Formats: sequence, structure tokens, C-alpha cells
Amino acid sequence: MATILKEVKLQIQLEAAGKNLLGFSSVASTTPIELLGFLDRVEGLLSEVGQTPSRFMKSALDPAMKALVSDRLLKHSNFNVRVSVASCMSELIRITAPDTPYNDNVQMKDIFNLIVMGLGMLSSEDTGRYEKGLRILRNMTNVRVGVLMVDLECGNLIPKMFRLFLDSIRYPHSVAVFRQMESIMTHTLEESEQISDELLSIILTSVNRKNEHVSSDSRILGETVLTNCNVKLRHFLPRFVRSGNLNVDDYSSVVAHICLCTPEDKHACGS
Repeated sequence: MATILKEVKLQIQLEAAGKNLLGFSSVASTTPIELLGFLDRVEGLLSEVGQTPSRFMKSALDPAMKALVSDRLLKHSNFNVRVSVASCMSELIRITAPDTPYNDNVQMKDIFNLIVMGLGMLSSEDTGRYEKGLRILRNMTNVRVGVLMVDLECGNLIPKMFRLFLDSIRYPHSVAVFRQMESIMTHTLEESEQISDELLSIILTSVNRKNEHVSSDSRILGETVLTNCNVKLRHFLPRFVRSGNLNVDDYSSVVAHICLCTPEDKHACGS
């Protein structure tokens, strides 16, 4: 009984918060600070909603979903507003997974662009933005965001996301953040039918022994992902190394291991 009452209370609060956001976001005079207050309220309530919501909860979600996907919020000129929208969207994606919250692929591409921008907050020195980045990362880990991007033909965002992870991991992070980044990168590679040269180049840059600008944490993350995906990468990495005339000795040993794992690639990979 208590659980049912809690659910009903959440539905009422979420519907009211969504209507407030929908109403005030459509008023031109609403300031960014006011919008951030409404967005934080919606985000907090969304975080309490579990996956596979009931039809009553779906109905309660409707006002917030309509507000969040409006151009006034999705493409707001204020950066902090867009970050908050990205964080709310990550909650919606978590709630509706494995389906997407919106059926319009164009809208979903805009949303994933915003999500990747939000992940960039993992290197922010602003505590509020950093917390939003952590929330987005956690939610995207749970839904295998890379696979969703591929399905929606947002594959061009995947290299950008990998680069963000490898760049931002140089900042002080918990082990959990490292593992979440590793999980997203590993599952994305493992479940991709094709792995672009751009993506391979980004990963190899992180494990290049001659690159003095790469942090030790970034190198470890790159090595870990390569190790996790070594079987999958045997179909892509040797050809990339061969076509670029790269020397595997310039990279972490896992690169040579992947390239030299088959006899036909041994000579091609510079051994």
C-alpha cells in the first residue's frame, strides 16, 4: 500500500513539475535561472522513476517530455540550460530503454548531440556541471548508449564521445567513473558492425608511447578497452596499422598482440 501511495504521489508531482516546465519554457520572459530551477525539479523526479513505467506514470511523464523536446529548451542559448536538459534527457532514455523516448529520429539525433555535449562536463571544474556529467554518464552506461547511436545512424558522435572520455579521464575521477567509461566504450566496439578509421585512430593515440600529452589514466583506459575488445579488433586494427604504415612498437603492447594474433598479419604489422 505504501509503495502504491508513493507511486501516485510521484506521478502527481511529476505531472505538475512537467506542466510548470512546459508552461514557463514557452514564455520568452522566463530567465535561464528560473528555467534551471524547473529543470532541476523535473530531473530530481525523473531520477525516481523506474524502468518500464506503468501507463499512469507514462501519462504523468508526458508534459515533461513535451517540454524537454521543444526547441526553446533543446536549443536554448544558455549553456547551463542545455546541460540540464541533457541530464533530464538521460533520465528519460534510461526510463524508456531499450526503446527511445521519442519516435522522431531527427529529434533523437539532436538529443544525442546534447547528451555527448553533457558528457563533456566530466572535465568541467564547475561542480554543478560536473555532477550533471556524472549523472549522464551513469545513465548512459545502463542503456548502452553507443548501440543506440548506431541504430539511429548517429555513428559520427561515437568518435567524439570516445575522445571526450579519453581526454576527461585525466582529471581526478573515481574508479566507478573509469569503469563506466570502459563499459560504454567496450560495448560500443563489441556491438558495432563496422569500426571507423577515425575511431581506431583516437584509441591508438591514447596508447602511443611517444605521445607525451597523453595522461597515464587515458593510456590505461585505452589499453583496457583494447584488451577487452581484442578479438573484435582483429578484424579491423591490423588493416588500419598496415594501411597507415604504423610501427606497433610505438604503441602499448596490446596493439602488437592484436595485430600479430594471426599469421597473415604478422609481417603486415611491422614484425
